[in-house]
Amino acid sequence: MNQLQSNDIIDMRCDLHAIRQKFGERYFASEEAVREAASLWGASCNKHGVLDNITEKVRVEHKGYSATIRLYRTGKGYWHVARDFNAPDSGSGGPATVWDGIAFKNALAARRWAVQRLLERCDKQERFDRNPALGTFRSKLEAEMTPQLSLL
Repeated sequence: MNQLQSNDIIDMRCDLHAIRQKFGERYFASEEAVREAASLWGASCNKHGVLDNITEKVRVEHKGYSATIRLYRTGKGYWHVARDFNAPDSGSGGPATVWDGIAFKNALAARRWAVQRLLERCDKQERFDRNPALGTFRSKLEAEMTPQLSLL
């Protein structure tokens, strides 16, 4: 099901590692380090490196289950992803930051990566909670792998 090609991914892990090394173990608390990391991406962020201009938001819900994908397009045209997952008994998620090692060349690649990660989270949930609501939620999430085109 992985529809993502390696040429869709922008990998800045080595560059970010160099910034971390330069600023030491508390790199994340250095505004200068955050500025350097943000400049790699051309990103707008807060002083902690969390991206702050959402370009697109996708939300899927069904009977106690929900997922949110937030896509951020940076000044250099890279796409970052934040995602959240909630079930009746648990949840997970995280913001998009300049410290994320990868981004994507286009919105569709970013969306597909995020949906795939959320489907993996559903798989973990299913081990503990096999029910029709989760199955329906999963189907709705899979439908977001490729967005519908607007009719003109």
